[in-house]
Amino acid sequence: MRIFIGYKGGISQFLIKTDKRVKTNNIIGYELDSKEFTSRSKDGLKGVFTRERKLTLKNLIVLIMSSCSSIQRDLDRFFKSMNNADFNIREVTKSAFSQARQKLNPWAFKRLNEVTVNRVCP
Repeated sequence: MRIFIGYKGGISQFLIKTDKRVKTNNIIGYELDSKEFTSRSKDGLKGVFTRERKLTLKNLIVLIMSSCSSIQRDLDRFFKSMNNADFNIREVTKSAFSQARQKLNPWAFKRLNEVTVNRVCP
């Protein structure tokens, strides 16, 4: 059976792209939640990213990857959307963000890139 992409009755190109993005996001989310990934991302420091704080390892990586303007503005927007708030309340300062970023091992981004490339180009 052949499926013609883009033709009436076929699978739309949008759904195929969306499906790949959803699967890739799920794989990255799984990687970010794994204990092995967390332990290797700590840059060899004990006790880092162990407590459940506002700036978790997952939140830190998402913020770094999606940053497009000033750090504090991005932090405020991120936590506003996470909390479904109508207004900004300063949850994390740019100093706390910078300190957490220093504790992050660059290996984390190499691993996420590897996972993404393996998913897209098997």
